[in-house]
Amino acid sequence: MAIPIPQRPSGYRIGAEHAAIWVDAFVDIECPFSKRGWSRLRSVIEAYQDQPVAFVAHPIVLADHRQSWDLTKAATLEAKGDGSRFWDVFSYLFDRQQQFSTKACQDKTHQEVLSLAYQLMQGYGHQTDTESTFLAQLNAKENQQATKVPIRYAISRGVWSTPTFWVNGSEATRLSSASTLKDWQDVLNPLLID
Repeated sequence: MAIPIPQRPSGYRIGAEHAAIWVDAFVDIECPFSKRGWSRLRSVIEAYQDQPVAFVAHPIVLADHRQSWDLTKAATLEAKGDGSRFWDVFSYLFDRQQQFSTKACQDKTHQEVLSLAYQLMQGYGHQTDTESTFLAQLNAKENQQATKVPIRYAISRGVWSTPTFWVNGSEATRLSSASTLKDWQDVLNPLLID
């Protein structure tokens, strides 16, 4: 089956618009390794904020993370395509990952998980009058399709675990959730030299 062409490219960019270096981060909101990698990546972004480097987050959903789909839809809904807003809301959710972890939700129904997503997004500042309005927006066809784009993109790139990092279109196998700022500098700095 052919994958439909999306309305916009996959992912959520921050950093230089016309960058010499592009870093793609494939992450799952429920993955503890993604959480650690995200935190470290934020320090890398800060270190390279004045450099021609762009960072693109591609939220994907791993099969064993039951809550990830609904929380990723919530982040997609909140971001409305804005890269900075997406990075902000994903950081907010990663900080609260323990609330929607597999262990925390093992006895929750799907409706209870959706209510939790609503509460978390209300805490973030999402403006809807009722939970039913939020759920209608969350499950709207447009939001579901927008949420699927990074997942399909990851599949097309052969990404099967998170976090996975790519630099300038090539998988950066030296980088992982445990990579330090120095590890990142060892990969990125040689690319900045003309």
